[in-house]
Amino acid sequence: MTGMAVATVAAVEKVAARTVRAVLETVGGEKALLET
Repeated sequence: MTGMAVATVAAVEKVAARTVRAVLETVGGEKALLET
């Protein structure tokens, strides 16, 4: 059960990191468009 909890937390962190990266890329892209 502990192993499953660790795996679940790791998966959630992976998804969260991916989401944050995607948001930052989107914001960065919009800033680049606005600056151009």
